[in-house]
Amino acid sequence: MLRIIGLSSAWLAAVLAVLGLAFRSLVWASWEPYPGDPYGPSDLIDLLLVVLVFLLAALSVLAGLGLLVGRPRRPGVLIAGLVIPLVYCLLRDVLPTHRLW
Repeated sequence: MLRIIGLSSAWLAAVLAVLGLAFRSLVWASWEPYPGDPYGPSDLIDLLLVVLVFLLAALSVLAGLGLLVGRPRRPGVLIAGLVIPLVYCLLRDVLPTHRLW
């Protein structure tokens, strides 16, 4: 059961990380904040995606730690839970943003 939870949360974190990077690169700069507002709708969506990626990665890390206690030690889920948010944060700051409209 821990393996299913760990793998599914790692895959969902990876898919949301890719979607978050695509959103940040293609849509984020096109939605400007409303006049007088410090943040726009694109910033809120971006924040939601970041929080979801980190929550799913944390769930994957917890499941990976649970799998390390068992007899056949499988560190893949734990490593994925640690690598996905790290790569996401590194690419998020380096990725160029484009204004589509």
